[in-house]
Amino acid sequence: MVVSRQPGRAPLATPVWYAADDDGSVVFVTSSRSRKAALIADGTPVSFVVQNESEPQRFVTLDGEAFVAVADDETRRRIAR
Repeated sequence: MVVSRQPGRAPLATPVWYAADDDGSVVFVTSSRSRKAALIADGTPVSFVVQNESEPQRFVTLDGEAFVAVADDETRRRIAR
């Protein structure tokens, strides 16, 4: 995930664990005290890239807005699987 638009700083790019939902949304977990969460809470746009290096290689990218919410235990378990 890349969170950008920080004057004087390079975009923040970090790996995340995620789950894709049937409705097309992507859910990921991060610490509420992280820089990433603070940028998302401020409305900073995000980019998300998923890459599969197995043959055939493929990838998908998403750009847009994200929001911060408290993940329940079931969401955390789903992402960990």
